[in-house]
This record gives sequence, C-alpha cells and structure tokens, in this order.
Amino acid sequence: MKNTSNDGSSSAKYIEGVYRELGISGSQKPESFWRQLTKKFGKIAEEFGDAIDARASGIDVNPYVLKNKNIELANSVFSQFDRAKTKAFSTWFFDAYPELPAARVVEIGCDNGVLLSLLAKRYPNSEFIGIDPCDSAIELANHRALSLGLSNVKFYCADLSNLGPDLTKKPFDIVVAVTVFHEIFANGLIGDCSGLMATAVPSASISSGTHDFLIQEKDQEKFENIKKLIGINGSLISADRWSDQYQLLRWIKICEQQGIFVNLAESHLLEFSSPFKELETLPVTVLRAGQGRSVSPLDVLSFFGYRQLLYGDINPALKHPVLSELMYEALNRQMIVKKNYDYLDGSGIEILEYGLSGGVVYRYRISTRGFREFQIFPSFFILELISEVFVFEAARADVARMSTEYVDRDMLGSLGIDATTIEKVAADISR
Repeated sequence: MKNTSNDGSSSAKYIEGVYRELGISGSQKPESFWRQLTKKFGKIAEEFGDAIDARASGIDVNPYVLKNKNIELANSVFSQFDRAKTKAFSTWFFDAYPELPAARVVEIGCDNGVLLSLLAKRYPNSEFIGIDPCDSAIELANHRALSLGLSNVKFYCADLSNLGPDLTKKPFDIVVAVTVFHEIFANGLIGDCSGLMATAVPSASISSGTHDFLIQEKDQEKFENIKKLIGINGSLISADRWSDQYQLLRWIKICEQQGIFVNLAESHLLEFSSPFKELETLPVTVLRAGQGRSVSPLDVLSFFGYRQLLYGDINPALKHPVLSELMYEALNRQMIVKKNYDYLDGSGIEILEYGLSGGVVYRYRISTRGFREFQIFPSFFILELISEVFVFEAARADVARMSTEYVDRDMLGSLGIDATTIEKVAADISR
C-alpha cells in the first residue's frame, strides 16, 4: 500500500528518459494544447476534440481511432492527458515489483503501447503482451517497441470478448488494465444507468446500501476471459476511475461474484496532477482468482481514507487519559495482539494492544503510571503496525521488559494474511 521505496527518483528519471526516446513531452494549459494541436494537425485534431466533447456530454463515441492516426498526434495527446497518470502508475509498479524475473505480463487496453513499452524495457527478462481493439493503436504500439529495440513485447488487436487461443493457452503472472474497465463495463459512460458501474444515489452510509449486483451476459463472458488470463496464481492489477467509495465497492463486489478477490493491503491510491492541474486520485486494486476474504463497506471506507488517517493531522494519538479510555471502551473490539511489560524498577506494568473494530485497527497503550494513548488506522495496515512493536521494545529496553503476550492467529487470517506470515509474526512477537 505505502510507497516505501527510496528509489523513487531513479524511477522518475528512467520514465522521463523513455518518454524522451518516444517523443513524449510535457503537458500544457488546455487552451494552448488545443490551439497548437489544431494548428499542427488540422481537421483530425478538430474531430478528436469534438469526440472528447461528445463523450463528456454522454454520447458514446470512440476517439481512439482518431488520436492514433499517426505517432505525432498520439504523442501529443498522451503528453497532455496520460503522461502523469502513466508515470504515477509505473512508479508504483516498479516499487511493488523491484524484480520481475521471467514473468508473463499482459495489458488489457494497451492503446498505443507507452505503458507496456516502459515495463518491457525495465524488465528485459520478462515477456509482455498488449491487446487493444483499435488497429491503428496496435500499429503505433509496434512502432514504439521497434524504436526502443524491444524484443520481449508483442501487441495484438483483440479485446475481452475475443481473446483467441494464443492468449488463453497459458495464464499470465500479471494482468494490467489502466483506466479501462470503467469503459469496458459501462460503455464508456460511468453515469449511464444501463452500465454495470452506473452511479446510484448514495444512501445515508455505504454500509446501509445494497451491494448485490447483477451483470449482463456479455459482461459475464468478459469476466470469464479475465479469469482465463490470470489463471489460479496470477494477479489482476486494475487502475481505474472509480471516483468514490461507492463505485469502488461495486467494482470489488462484482469481482467477488465472479470469484476474483481484491487484496487491499497490496492495493494503492495513486495521486497525480490532471491536465487541469487538479489532484486526481486513481484506485489501484490488486486482485486474484480463487478463494479470498470478502471486502466490507467499512474496508473500502478505510482504504479511501487511509492517507488522512496515516499522514494527515486529523488522526493524532489521543493522549488524554479519560478520552482515550472512552474511545477504547466505545469500540466493538476484537483483540489481535496484546503485550504486557514489567517496569524494571518494579513500579508497575505497561500494556500495548492492537485490535480490529469494523474497518479500522486500534492501538491502545496504557500504564499503571497513569499514561493512556489511543489511535486508529486502516485495517489492512495491521502488519505494519505490529512491526512497530519491535521498534517500541528496542526504545524501551532500558525501562521495561515483556512479561506476557497474546496473538490471535485466526483474526490475522481473516484479514487475508497467509499462514506463513502469521507464524512469522507470532514468532517475532514472542521473542
């Protein structure tokens, strides 16, 4: 979830270097962009602009054939609308997968191949395949691969309704789709009530709404093909414009119906500047087929709010002794880890407790010396929070030592943590 890499600057330099090789420049102010695009490309630019306006008005039109008429136009459009998003996603991907030996990766909706070219150049020992229904986009994608001298990437004209035997004969390790599924499953119109991801009037809270969704037969086929691509061991990484917690929950629940489960601990919220210099947030969900933990509405709220919970100034540690105890007692608590420490001078004990309550994890620290501290965090950060125990113990080694400990392995398992990791956590906590 968190980007903890110290190599973010080198990733940025790498991405910008590939951008330069491909002829991709920086974005402009919208007025300047459209003026220069029309001046350089004439009627094609005007038709592309009209198509963008039509889509914004709710008309189902396809601008992709227009923007992929030639490499110069495609580069101009990418530089304006997609460079920041692709850079943000690539930076996250490089951090999540510092090494990718001999992997098979496919991108659904690869367009003219910029993202997949970035990945293929970064991981030369892996195999990359891009699919897109636009012939002209695939032609430009092959042009990009050739210009970069890439031999480990191929592009095919295909979509989820027509993959063909060559793409399904062997599952992929990773399936990537960036701002694709909101179009595939809603005909490009998120607000269209006939679409899978239609926007509904929100209820008083996300928990009180209905989360049972029916999908059309044509969408069922697409999900079946997604499962063929990822097999039983592969991952589906989707970065899409689920603009709020309601749409993200729908996407997750629809995937669950199809036997594809999200791991929020591996997922992420991308943030980058849009062409209008506004901060855009893009949920990246990491999913796998098979058995998995069903995500609750509270989990999704926790996911959307984790930045504020972890890094904002709205969640300081509550150290008032009465209010800390009040918050602790008000929770419907399920304890996960508890450790007791004896003060070396014999003056009393200190207790550190982590537990689950709805979509949040709480941390409660108390002392017979009158100290109390309470704080909440997103539930999928439980392992990172527990790791703080060791830092805490090291810092307090000259003051207190552990006397008893408790770890609820079943509760950790219910959070989607595998058995091996659970045993390691339990062993570490007991040391």
